[in-house]
Amino acid sequence: MSTTKKTVDSDKDPHVGSLLANRYLVQSVLGKGGMGVVYRANDEQTDRTVAIKMLHSHKVADSEALKRFNREARTVAQVNHHNIVKLFDFGMSKQGQPFLVMDFIEGHSLKDELEAKGALPFDRASKIFEQVFDALDLAHSQDVVHRDLKPENIILSTADDDDHVKIVDFGLSKLKETDPFGEDVYQITKAGDVCGSPPYMSPEQCLSNSVVDPRSDIYSMAICVYETLSGNLPYKAKSAIEMMDCHLYGTPIPFSESAQELEACNETTYVLNKALAKEPDNRYLTCGAMWKELKDAMRRDWPKVRSYRYRMSDVAFKDLESEAIALATGEHPVFVASHKGEPTGVQQVIAEFNTETAIHKENRSREVEDNGAEMADEKQGIIDKLLSLFRRAEHDEDGDYQLDEVDLGYDNCPFCAAPVTGKIRFCVNCQRQLPTVQEFTKLRHQGGRFNLQGTGLRTNTRESKGFSTRAKMRSSSPGMSMFQKLLTLVLVCLIGYVGYVNVMKDKEMVKKIQRMVAALK
Repeated sequence: MSTTKKTVDSDKDPHVGSLLANRYLVQSVLGKGGMGVVYRANDEQTDRTVAIKMLHSHKVADSEALKRFNREARTVAQVNHHNIVKLFDFGMSKQGQPFLVMDFIEGHSLKDELEAKGALPFDRASKIFEQVFDALDLAHSQDVVHRDLKPENIILSTADDDDHVKIVDFGLSKLKETDPFGEDVYQITKAGDVCGSPPYMSPEQCLSNSVVDPRSDIYSMAICVYETLSGNLPYKAKSAIEMMDCHLYGTPIPFSESAQELEACNETTYVLNKALAKEPDNRYLTCGAMWKELKDAMRRDWPKVRSYRYRMSDVAFKDLESEAIALATGEHPVFVASHKGEPTGVQQVIAEFNTETAIHKENRSREVEDNGAEMADEKQGIIDKLLSLFRRAEHDEDGDYQLDEVDLGYDNCPFCAAPVTGKIRFCVNCQRQLPTVQEFTKLRHQGGRFNLQGTGLRTNTRESKGFSTRAKMRSSSPGMSMFQKLLTLVLVCLIGYVGYVNVMKDKEMVKKIQRMVAALK
């Protein structure tokens, strides 16, 4: 169990200082809940620190509380996974209170971490949830549904530097049972029993007469992931009843709208929307299937979040133009970090890409060795092209970039007529790359699709009004060639001849024509 909860009323608790089962010396109270008390104790036989969970004395007479306590013992004993709290022993105190002896975990809950630090970075959250989904996948394969997944029950161990996860509190878990018709189901405790924590309950948990299965845990985990990455819940409610109503009938706030910096996280939003479907049949079937898609979505969306955070907090540029000029002059922090030998954001993305394509590169290693110099030159050429989008600069004698104010030949963007500066090679307003004077002149004479109004083009030539050069060429070209005219004439004559032959074969038609001719005379 976790050590996050402060020691409470250790002096007043009658069990502190006592020896349970002639083996466990109770040292202090770690925390209290609605069902029981958690103690820190020492196993005298193995000299190991353990956590003891004991049922409240006033709950001993409650048959449902006893069932829940025994259920937790059965579940934890059945599921053996390194990310699920271990059960070492169980017994009964002298006062007749059942207790469980479990792992003592030095750490704190994911809920405490979120309250202390806010939303977690995607990369750290990915390491945490990979362990959680793996543990749940095993539990579900052994017919166990947790039914109370929430950040409070996900413990982060501080025994080492990495976040090692332990899932605790299986008191509401259910084992698969067989109904009278011979079908396997996950039975609820009793009719009218609603179990779980309202912010994280699935719609079927909110209905007292519904049966839950592993897809209920998938719904709860989607809310845990949503809260961990955004710091918010997908539903806003003022009471437990209102929250349950949201689970049943409300539409969750899209993940991409939960925070401004998550606006571009479309892939993660899609995965969470599917996992938060009202109908279990519309969710993922297994935790493994959900984690596979969620992991890929988070990996793709995380660079977008990092980019936004970097621009909004780490770099105080007032607008896009000032950032572009900083890139052009070499004063941007990405170049400062590079000069100091520190990895830049671009270098980190390249490193991640190289890691993902390691297998592909290994298969082509011989080709790379034969053409190593050529590939190096190609990479450098790509980098120079990327920087050329921002810079109009020349190298000085020391190899540094010197900003060169270049006359583009026009004062306004040819596409949107917004004012431009010669220091950068793209329009801040429409974010298109600006053409050079030669490119602009060539495209303009070829009938390029430019908005020439308001460009402030500085030239002595006067543009002709009306159609463009290409349109004039089309209008002056002949409509039909001589061959086409001749072919048309032949077809007309052929059609006329066929019609004449068919008419002459019809005697009645011939007579009618003769009468018409006679009448005209």
